[in-house]
Amino acid sequence: MQSTEIIVIGAGPAGATAAYLLARSGAKVVLTDRAAFPRKKLCGGCLAQTGFNLLGANKLASLPSLASSPIIDRIDLRSSTRSMILSVPPYRIIDRALFDRDLVHSAMKFGVRFLPETLAQVRPDYRVELTRSGQSTQTLTARVIIVADGIKGTALRKIGAFNWRIDPHARVGLGAMASALPSGCDPKVITMLHGRNGYAGIAPLNTDQTLIAAAVDPAWITIPHDGPPLIAFLRELGLCIDPNTTLSTTGGAPGLTRTRDLIENVFLLPSWSQDEDDIAFAYRIAEQSKGRVVFVNGKDLDRFVLWDYVNQRRSIIA
Repeated sequence: MQSTEIIVIGAGPAGATAAYLLARSGAKVVLTDRAAFPRKKLCGGCLAQTGFNLLGANKLASLPSLASSPIIDRIDLRSSTRSMILSVPPYRIIDRALFDRDLVHSAMKFGVRFLPETLAQVRPDYRVELTRSGQSTQTLTARVIIVADGIKGTALRKIGAFNWRIDPHARVGLGAMASALPSGCDPKVITMLHGRNGYAGIAPLNTDQTLIAAAVDPAWITIPHDGPPLIAFLRELGLCIDPNTTLSTTGGAPGLTRTRDLIENVFLLPSWSQDEDDIAFAYRIAEQSKGRVVFVNGKDLDRFVLWDYVNQRRSIIA
């Protein structure tokens, strides 16, 4: 059985940045992702100024994928009856495949061990099972586990307290990289379209690449359409894709509206003694996050104890 100080599951912006910062501070970190890198990613591709400032504060603003990213500060909002152009804080349009790759490479420069094409699952005893493509499953122990595997994430499915709660009416995500901008869209503007069955965003990356992301009602997906669902939906919104345009789909994402059984800002700590230091530590975490702290009770890891230091409550949840 192998061990490390920290394992981060999910190598998107959240996971890769966490791994980078932890490794830069001297921690021994393993970073995993179920996909091969670089990989296509369903995303609108709009990096807000706040995010860019955060990258700059951590010496990540010079990533190659950001060097030529266009900056757009206007959004064209359209519905079936109205449209308007709004000025907004600047967004950088990014290719997530390249951006995420660059973040992972930055983390690896500080010694992060990256395991792509690796399915990571947290067991009830808080050991992590790692299954690499075509290889046998290995087990890894870590002092800290960070799960950042997104809405398709399955890393916590063996721990019932972290089950997904999916809104029955949650929309389905569709996306593609197009070789040309749809007709009627301004290359210097982000176009957002809303219809009765969902909405879509068009973000021009460069002259040969345009990001398209949509969220559609699940009932609409089940209806037969003329052509691929994304093309049919854009046509319904009034956009025309040139037949010569190449579309490289970035996959789908079912159930976009979802939460965990436990609320956000929860920190899972593998052991506790409930001494003064532990209590003080939990208070600091809860106060800083305005959230709750979950401890695993006892050496046998047989139940969860939730210490809600914000609301001054204690309960056994599993």
